[in-house]
Amino acid sequence: MKRVPEPELMLDPEQTAAYAGADFAQGHQAIVDELAKRFPELSGELLALDLGCGPLDVTLRILEKFPSMRVHGVDGSAPMLELAQRELSRRALEESVTLFEQCLPNLTLPVSSYPLIFSSSLLHHLHKPEDLWQVVRAYGTSGTKVFIADLFRPDSYEVAQAMVEQAASGEPEVLKQDFLNSLLAAFTPAEVREQLAQAGLSEQLGVEGLTERHMLISGIL
Repeated sequence: MKRVPEPELMLDPEQTAAYAGADFAQGHQAIVDELAKRFPELSGELLALDLGCGPLDVTLRILEKFPSMRVHGVDGSAPMLELAQRELSRRALEESVTLFEQCLPNLTLPVSSYPLIFSSSLLHHLHKPEDLWQVVRAYGTSGTKVFIADLFRPDSYEVAQAMVEQAASGEPEVLKQDFLNSLLAAFTPAEVREQLAQAGLSEQLGVEGLTERHMLISGIL
């Protein structure tokens, strides 16, 4: 099935509210558990870069595992960051996460490199996937751990529809449509491997399945 790109940014308030209120607990927790399994040595006041942080559901789950971690969260959507800031205030975690409203690849961040770069569900939004790998190279250094989870594109439209009904049957229609659009916009593992090869990262980062709809791109630079 050919890829169908979707808008890079989620800007509609109804859309962002539906996304933030959705129950992604199972998939998101699986991502965080795998991060802790891959890199159990993460500890102390490590500074991480979260690309496409959204409303911070994955980020806050990571902080539950690694409470001393500090995070710089980047997202291009102001409505998403408003929801994220509200959640940080509610949990009194403003000192743990600093938010930046910026779009890849032209980031301006207060540090030059990070020991951990992670991302969840950003890659499929990008019209130019090379933007993500450009940022990984720009803000990674020798020893940087990279952990990127994203959807992978199903073989057919019908399979994508079935995945939506299975995973989001009780969610609002706006969210179900967003989920379908995201599946159609996602890359295949083979396409991501080609992206990594073109970015000169194929020897450092590997691609594998994570859940029935997620793939994982991870490794150490």
